[in-house]
Amino acid sequence: MRGLSYKLFVSHSFRDTALVRALQSLNVPGIELYIAEDDPRYGERVSAKIESELDSSDAVVVFLTKNGKESDSVNQEIGYAKKANKLIVAMVEHDQTVGVLLQGIEVIHFSTDKVEDALKRVIRYLKPKAEKKERLGWIILGVIISLILIPILIALMLFLRGKTKRS
Repeated sequence: MRGLSYKLFVSHSFRDTALVRALQSLNVPGIELYIAEDDPRYGERVSAKIESELDSSDAVVVFLTKNGKESDSVNQEIGYAKKANKLIVAMVEHDQTVGVLLQGIEVIHFSTDKVEDALKRVIRYLKPKAEKKERLGWIILGVIISLILIPILIALMLFLRGKTKRS
């Protein structure tokens, strides 16, 4: 169920598309990736799209490569996610450092020749969070259905009891 998926906003430089596609190729059930360039909304403000998707995401994965660090968009997405109290999972390329907004958080270091190992570590970390969200979603759905069905069943029982007394 799409609404129960753990939504992961992928922040990256457009020059690092290969890294994003490597993450996408893992195709993990229960984790939905949001990749801005895969969601064209022609005629709309890009900033509104990014803000909306960051707001509706459960977490943000940031690729801090040389390209990513130089990207105004990546840096703005980090700032927005931090202000929105989103979980930020920073994947830092081996020769890069984190900026001021990410100082002090644990990061995943990677080299481009071993990026798949780092991506699998990210997924192992996020998978339990996705499973928890899905379980909670099903519980909430069950409660909502119960709240709808119980009054209907009570009304039906009262109706049938009244019908039986009249007979």
